[in-house]
Amino acid sequence: KISRSLTAPFLAASLFLIVFPVSSFAISKNIAAEYREKGFQAQQNGDIDTALSYYQKAVQLDPRYAAAFNDLGVMYELKGLLDLAERGYLRAIELDPNHLASYYNLASLYEKKDLPLSALYYWKKRIEKGIRSETWTEKARENLYRLAQKSADVRSELTRMEAEDMVQEVAARKRR
Repeated sequence: KISRSLTAPFLAASLFLIVFPVSSFAISKNIAAEYREKGFQAQQNGDIDTALSYYQKAVQLDPRYAAAFNDLGVMYELKGLLDLAERGYLRAIELDPNHLASYYNLASLYEKKDLPLSALYYWKKRIEKGIRSETWTEKARENLYRLAQKSADVRSELTRMEAEDMVQEVAARKRR
């Protein structure tokens, strides 16, 4: 039984929590965003180790923060830790399939690792998901065709993929 003297404060506190819910998740996301911003500032100043540390803190606080995983990938790549960079980019894409920078970064990384067919796949994904006239989409298109000029395997696979896309487009038009 609650005494009358405690009823009013209890009801007021309950009402406050209903109207203004306090979420530790929201607070963690805000702090993660602050760490990411600090990481970006350190990155801009050329302090890769500090940037890496801030990005790591951001993803610890918000394990679903795609942009911070992409940023981690960039830092790992700059440090020559290419497998960790790859994991960062892939995790960013897994968390947010529309995080376009991760596709671009991953395609570039696969070129650096001399994996042209993997690079092809991610250049193509970046182009498909991007806006046609947007600068980074056009750069991805240029990189894809530059890669195709250098590699017969990529040329062959790109031709196959484009033919497959055409067949699907014709089938879709036919259904309409």
